[in-house]
Amino acid sequence: MKSVSNPKSLAILGGTFDPVHIGHLRIALQLRQLGFAAVWLMPNATPPHRPQPQATAEQRLAMLRLATQSLDGIEVCDLELLRDAPSYSADTLNLLRQQYADCAITWVMGTDAWNSFDQWQKPEVILECANVLVISRPGDKIKAMGWQHQQAVLRRAESRGLRDSHHGAIAFQAWPELDISASDLRQAIKQGDNVTFLTPDAVLEYINQHKLYRYNCSASRTRTKGCGRVRLESDQRCFAKRMISSVTDWMVIANGTSNRHVGAVASNVEEKAKHAGLRPNGMEGRAAADWVLIDLIDVVVHVMTEQARHFYDLERLWGEPKADAEAGKRDA
Repeated sequence: MKSVSNPKSLAILGGTFDPVHIGHLRIALQLRQLGFAAVWLMPNATPPHRPQPQATAEQRLAMLRLATQSLDGIEVCDLELLRDAPSYSADTLNLLRQQYADCAITWVMGTDAWNSFDQWQKPEVILECANVLVISRPGDKIKAMGWQHQQAVLRRAESRGLRDSHHGAIAFQAWPELDISASDLRQAIKQGDNVTFLTPDAVLEYINQHKLYRYNCSASRTRTKGCGRVRLESDQRCFAKRMISSVTDWMVIANGTSNRHVGAVASNVEEKAKHAGLRPNGMEGRAAADWVLIDLIDVVVHVMTEQARHFYDLERLWGEPKADAEAGKRDA
C-alpha cells in the first residue's frame, strides 16, 4: 500500500470510481467539514456485488490521484487494488484496524448499501473495526426493520461524534441530492455529450488521452464563434462569477432563489443564446431544476439554487474564479 497519513480520525469512501466525479469529491469535502482528520478514497479491485469496472485498476487509481491532488486532507488508498481477493469491506477494515490500532475509523456508505447491510459478508466484523456513516439523499427510504435497524437503534450517534468514536457507532447524514453517477457519466462520454465540470479537468483530459469509455472527449468540442454576444440578465437575487477553464473558455455560475427561478433563468439564457445565433450544445438538469447546466461550447453556464451551489462548491474544486460583481449585467 502506498504511504498515506496516520490520522487520529479517518473516513473511508470506497467504490469503483469508474470514473471519479464531482459527487465523490463533494462527499469527501463534506466529510472533512464534519471534522475527520483525513478522508481516504479507496478504489476496489473486484467488487463482489456489482459489474466489473471498465477502466483498469491502474487507470482508476491515476484518475483518483489527479482528482485529489489539490484537496487538503483527502487521499487515495490503494489497499484493495493490491489484493487478488474480492473487495470485502470486512477484510479491508480488519487489515486497517491491525495497522491503525488507535485511529477512529468510519466506513461511509449510501442508503442502498445500508438497506442491504445485513447481507454483506461479516457485517458484525465491520462494526467491530469501524463506525458506519450512512449518507442519505432527499427521497431515500432507510430500512426500518431487520438486523441493521436494531443495530442503528443500539449504536446511534451524531455524525460529528464519529471522529471521536473508535468503532461501533452508527450515524446518518442527509446531504443534498447528488444526481450524478459514474454509469451515467460513462454513457454521456460514450454518446459524445459534454461532461465539462462533472469531473475535474485533469480527469477529463486523462480520459481523452487514454480514450477511455470508447469516446474521445476532444472530438465534440467544436469551437463556436460569437458566444460573447450572449448576455445573462440578472438582478439582486441572481449573480454570476466567471472562471477560466482548460476545457472551456469561461464558466459562469448564477444563483436562483428557488427551483422555479433556476428553471426560468436557464430558459432565459437558452433563449438569448438562440437569438444570438448560437445553438446550445446541450442542457442538463432542467427537470430537477436545482442545478441546470447550459453548454454553449466556449461558455458553460451553471444556474443553481443557493443550497446546490454551496454544496457542490465548483469554485473551490476548479480554482477560485475571477469574480466580477457585474458579470450578470455584461457580455459574458
